[in-house]
Amino acid sequence: MLARSDTMHAALSEAVGTLEVPMVVRATVTMDALMVAEQHGQALRHLLALDLGVSAMGLLRLHYEACLRAVWALYAASESDVLTLAAPLTPGTSKAAKSLGMPGELLDAIDKSAAPPDLKRSLREIRTSSWDIMNSYVHAGIHPLRRHESSHEHELTTALRVSNGLAAITCALMVIVGQQPKRQGDINVVCVGYQECMPPRHIPA
Repeated sequence: MLARSDTMHAALSEAVGTLEVPMVVRATVTMDALMVAEQHGQALRHLLALDLGVSAMGLLRLHYEACLRAVWALYAASESDVLTLAAPLTPGTSKAAKSLGMPGELLDAIDKSAAPPDLKRSLREIRTSSWDIMNSYVHAGIHPLRRHESSHEHELTTALRVSNGLAAITCALMVIVGQQPKRQGDINVVCVGYQECMPPRHIPA
């Protein structure tokens, strides 16, 4: 599945193609968050390839939160929130950015926004099914400490599928922000061709 996932990501990259991000604050902040999400997804696959599954599981939460932040920035953040994230990095702006909401609050705001219903559902399903496990790995809880007593391989396979689903969401948002929304169809075609690598019932956007 890891090899198939790498092939899928190459196909997703080709489907996204070259983009032109408008010089609008919301667009640039969203794309910055999407690029962070993309890097986390790539790093997660590298960790799995190196048999560093515990670290990969912890990284899944970072991947999810970066994707969540991007969706929130595009669909739910106020203008002042977006400007806060776009401000030059100083101790003051860093403190202000900390007040922009925890993941649960961002998800609630997205639920109330004009984001596509399938996108809302996908983000909510990941939160419901995987949040406690992701947190356990981040905080060195019972899941990583007792992984040798459980089906660790199943957890890793599930994490890879979830990460691939987040990558599909990321690509779908990239073409929206990059003014190429018609390419979402190409992204969906890739996802259909790699269903065994994706979460059940996944639709990018």
